[in-house]
Amino acid sequence: MADVHSVLVVDDDLAMREMLVSLLEDRGLQACGASSVAEALVHLRTSDFDAVLSDIRMPGTVGLELLDQFHGVRPSTPVILMTAFGTDSTEQDAQRAGAFGYLAKPFEAEALLTTLASAFQVRQGANH
Repeated sequence: MADVHSVLVVDDDLAMREMLVSLLEDRGLQACGASSVAEALVHLRTSDFDAVLSDIRMPGTVGLELLDQFHGVRPSTPVILMTAFGTDSTEQDAQRAGAFGYLAKPFEAEALLTTLASAFQVRQGANH
């Protein structure tokens, strides 16, 4: 039996966070929500997630510095960023900063699930 993949969802928008956690759980994944980068870091220090899905614009965090913070705690965990305020340069900056993926809100559920599946494969490869 395959292990169930886990995702940490980080978004200060409660409705978005709950919708994403519900969507992921409906697809058979374990999902945990965090409302801030600080809360996400607590989760990352205590649990090992297969991927992090995070909004870029978070209170108390400037731009892509959240990637450094997440990778500082869990360097091998893929981080997928999402934003409603993105541009092509934002996506390029996110990739250069080490983001595994980038999704512009609103996005289709299948786009998210495809990106997560790729992240899980990369993560599994890194652990073998």
